[in-house]
Parts: sequence; C-alpha cells; structure tokens
Amino acid sequence: MTILPSHLETQRLLIRPFHEEDLASFIKIRQDKDFRRFMQPETSNHEPTCEELKQRLSRFEREVKTSGLGPRALTYKQTGKVAGFCGIIHTNGAPDKEIIYFILPELRRINLCLEAASCVIKNMQADSIGAFVETHNTASLTVLKKLGFKYEGDIFHPFQKKHVGWHSLTPDKSPKSN
Repeated sequence: MTILPSHLETQRLLIRPFHEEDLASFIKIRQDKDFRRFMQPETSNHEPTCEELKQRLSRFEREVKTSGLGPRALTYKQTGKVAGFCGIIHTNGAPDKEIIYFILPELRRINLCLEAASCVIKNMQADSIGAFVETHNTASLTVLKKLGFKYEGDIFHPFQKKHVGWHSLTPDKSPKSN
C-alpha cells in the first residue's frame, strides 16, 4: 500500500514526483537561506554535487512511485515552474511519518504551503502524521496551526542532531454530513 498517490492537484498547484529535469529548480530550493536554516542539518558541511542531486531526485521519484513517501515537486500552475516541494517522509527515530513542505521566497505569503499540505493530508493513507518544526520557524508553525496540528514537545531530531518541536495531527477522515 502506498501512503499517498504520486500525483495530486489543487486549485493552484500540481503535486507530482520530481524528475531529473527539475534539477535547476531543486538547486534553487537548496540554495535558499530558509531551506539551509530550517531543513539542512547544522552538522553537514558537505555541499552536494550536481550528480549527487540528480541521484537524490531519482531516489525521490522512485520512493514516490513505490511507497508514496518522499518529497514531491509543487508546480505553480500560473507559471508552470517548480515553486517548492511537499510530501510525507519517514525519519528514523521520529514518532510517526512526517510531512515536509517548502515554498520559494517569491511565492510565499499566498498560502501555497497550506494548500499543498492540506491536499497531502486529505489524500494520505495513514491515521496520523507529524512534523518537526523549530520554535523560531513561525511561518511553518502558522501552517501547522491552521491544519490543526498540536505541539507534543521537543524531541531529538536524528537528522538535525538537536531537539526540535514535534507536532502531530490525527486527521478526521470521516464522511462529512450535509
């Protein structure tokens, strides 16, 4: 069973697997100061090569197709360009599967993260989901609050090698009555 369909769509976004053709966009995402600040471990001094990043995109694409896990490219319909990513990952040592998301600076403040994350949660085949978010990442905390996540406490993030806030959500999947 896959956690999430490989392709999803919202009013403004196509949510799809990354492809090798997305390399330039992926590099732009990785070079963003907020990506480096919140999503890259402070202990890592290694800057991946283009070949390593191509391999990572290929791995993401395989993971999405086989298990439904992994980041997906967010294509902004208005421009046809990759605007960021969203998906569900499994982090060893985390209490649950984790939702991750990121939007490039020029498209922030128009709720694309909220739109993408809401679609992913609505379509996931899991009873619960979590998110690691640092206390000073107020934009991400706002998204989690709007989605209904609850702060559970700080726990050790095995990838970032420090304590980070863990937030959880048990989505209501029951049919809505009129």
